[in-house]
Amino acid sequence: MVVIPDRLFNEPFIKLIHRSRQQVILEKELSSSIFERQSYVSMYGISIVMQGQQRILEDSGKILTINPGEIGIIRKGLYTVTDILPKEKNFQSYHIFLSEQALREVLNTYGISSNQENGQGLLKFQAPDLIKEYFIFLKTINPATAYSYQIFTLKIMEFFGLLINENPSVAKQLAGLLHQPFKNLQAFMEDHFSKPLSIKDYASLTGRSESTFRREFKLKYGIAPRKWIINKRMEMAKKLLEDADFNVNEVAMEVGYDNVSHFIKAYKNVFGETPGNHQLTDPTILS
Repeated sequence: MVVIPDRLFNEPFIKLIHRSRQQVILEKELSSSIFERQSYVSMYGISIVMQGQQRILEDSGKILTINPGEIGIIRKGLYTVTDILPKEKNFQSYHIFLSEQALREVLNTYGISSNQENGQGLLKFQAPDLIKEYFIFLKTINPATAYSYQIFTLKIMEFFGLLINENPSVAKQLAGLLHQPFKNLQAFMEDHFSKPLSIKDYASLTGRSESTFRREFKLKYGIAPRKWIINKRMEMAKKLLEDADFNVNEVAMEVGYDNVSHFIKAYKNVFGETPGNHQLTDPTILS
């Protein structure tokens, strides 16, 4: 699973237009399709498809299909993303990612109340007529110049102004994105403990504040969430290591560790030996 937008920055098919802690703007151009890429979108995401088709499968099973000239907006969450090339052309799309603070600033700028009921996690609208020219202009802004952050912030506000002007119902739906649906904590954690997520991420994805999540988790399981997650990951890792088809690096990735050294340390803390030694000494593993 990849964390978006962070894992996109070094991809060869990505052109970074603007990046800050509160907002990211990038262009994607693919010469081959990408199918069913499991992703954690850590910011509010806006996809504008210019060529090809993008399909976004929500964790709940809902599918959003974005065609050329359409805009898709998604809340933070777990998704499976497919990018499909058009005939004899590259796939092309633009993406804007906003932090919660940045999204609230958009709502405040346009006088939109954030006190809305839970909205849809996947939204789709027709793109404004000037959308292509809008992004062409964004690419002319030098991000290294003074006041570039302020310029990009103003242009993002303009983007939402164009969207709301063409479709006033967008305003209420944008506010609904802030309200993450309340999910069954136990079911969600059993399904997703191996994902490379922080406690803050788990809390947000289950519709809770971090303090509420920690309190409910401790009441349910009797231990802190971090310790439970590590134990579950190590149990899963041990089972995978007993399959000769998996090496240590592969197992680390499967149980949510990008850093293999951190995985080895955690495994040794739980089982008293490194995962490599377990493979060498376990008689159930065939050589």
